[in-house]
Amino acid sequence: MRKRIFLVICIAMAASVTARADGIPSVATDVPAFNWSGYYFGAHVGAGLNRAEFSDPYGPSIYGDDVRAPNAMIGLQGGYNWQGPASNWVFGAEADLTWLDGSGSDTCFAYSGNFISSNCTTSPNFAGSLAGRAGYAIGPSGRTLLYGKAGGAFVQNSIDTYLNKSYAGTPFSKTGDSSTRWGWMLGAGVEQALSSAWSMKFEYDYIGLGSDDIRTVASAEGTPAGGLTPIAGRTASVDQNQQMVKLGLNYRLGADPHAFDFSDAAVAGRAAPYGLPAGWGFQPAMRYWYSVGRFQKDLPPSPSGSSKSLISRLTYDDVSANSGEAYGRIDTPWNIFVQGFVGAGKNDGGHMNDEDWTIDENTPYSNTISQLSDAGMRYAVVDAGYDVLRGPDYRAGIFLGWAHIAEKYPSTSCLQIGFVAPGDDCATFQRLPFITETDSWGALRLGVAADVWLAPALQLTGNFAYLPYVWFDGRDDHWQRNLLIKEHGGGQGAQLELLLSYYLTQDFSVGVGGRYWAAWADGGDIFGGEPMARSDTYRYERAGVFVQGAYTFDFCCATTAALK
Repeated sequence: MRKRIFLVICIAMAASVTARADGIPSVATDVPAFNWSGYYFGAHVGAGLNRAEFSDPYGPSIYGDDVRAPNAMIGLQGGYNWQGPASNWVFGAEADLTWLDGSGSDTCFAYSGNFISSNCTTSPNFAGSLAGRAGYAIGPSGRTLLYGKAGGAFVQNSIDTYLNKSYAGTPFSKTGDSSTRWGWMLGAGVEQALSSAWSMKFEYDYIGLGSDDIRTVASAEGTPAGGLTPIAGRTASVDQNQQMVKLGLNYRLGADPHAFDFSDAAVAGRAAPYGLPAGWGFQPAMRYWYSVGRFQKDLPPSPSGSSKSLISRLTYDDVSANSGEAYGRIDTPWNIFVQGFVGAGKNDGGHMNDEDWTIDENTPYSNTISQLSDAGMRYAVVDAGYDVLRGPDYRAGIFLGWAHIAEKYPSTSCLQIGFVAPGDDCATFQRLPFITETDSWGALRLGVAADVWLAPALQLTGNFAYLPYVWFDGRDDHWQRNLLIKEHGGGQGAQLELLLSYYLTQDFSVGVGGRYWAAWADGGDIFGGEPMARSDTYRYERAGVFVQGAYTFDFCCATTAALK
């Protein structure tokens, strides 16, 4: 249902943006200052991360308690701005409602290897806020608004705990809470007026939800004499927050969407294209990207996946990587564009935790940690789109594309940090290949690409892609057990990128940006070549910063005459 909502609103956003820049006037000497006053409404897309920190009522945890739930998002906003006639200050209020698609899980209440720990999950569904805004308009006509916002907010989500091991014939059990949690929010952003009616914004929001209590699931603990002793459920607190990065479009009521009451094009003065026909553009770029990644695989006890209790989990975390990539974008006179990048690098850090809850009847919990050795990574993205808004200093369009990511996580050594069972052979694996995970992700991309000139030499670019269908294929080699596990699954995800570029000349620019990728899938395993349907869950994240050097052979969005 939420996937259909995402698709419908994306299409509605694109269809509603009909204002075009066909009648851009030449630059005038006396231009009235833009005024932000008035009611407005709009829509936004983006990506976010919900984090829930679980306290451990049984003692200090040896592992876990931090649940990460990446999410794609789409939503609506509306508000009112007031700006004095001779002031650059803008004040207002804004309300928004955002649908979230995503979930997360992690081990919790693992205070001892002798104790049966739980699987804690969060599933945020939607978020909203009501906030005051204060901003300052900059630029010759005050069309660039730098603002901050603060107010109240809420997130509706489910928080559940599942016991990860049945004992003494008892079934797997769970506790749960589905509720709306209230808190506060802080945000900041930049909004650029595109015309009298339309504006584009880039925004970051942090929602703090504070702590709330939940009841833990009843468990059991091992005894010195062997066997398990039941332990009653207790009360734990959950400290939760939601972070969101949004790319939005606003429409101001009462304004003419086709009227441009300013003409201070931020790119005025750019030279003519280098032999390219009017309307064509090409921008190649080279990038260096430093990032940190994470891959998590959850294995439920039943192939049907009816329970979120687990028999095993493997988590590859803090996987740092250095990579280089080539980027390019081609624009046409028909508002059609093609963009993409291809990159390769090396994973050169991180660790892997291998958790098990089914070694034997009297072993509650095993957790081994291994170091990751160097391995390669590859990725590529290609999109084809259409600019539904295009002017001398902005463009915004929708696109359909494809993404591919391939990574490898080889682990060596082994250290037991949970229950040390008699005959445990983890110490014998020192400096030997332990487990290697080799993964490939493919995804359909449906997204929005936009950029605005904030100043004659400063450009802000944003790309958001919702991944409505993700294909996952993996290979899990347990070297010391001669076990090969082939994995596959399907799911969803999100990819977000922001870039701030500074033009050292009219054509050459340098920039710094941030990028966040997330994908989640469930599916099945194939053991030793024999098919075995399962419902294991796979989660992937990678985030980092990149630097870019680019050369622009043309500014596609206006003719030379319009810029003189």
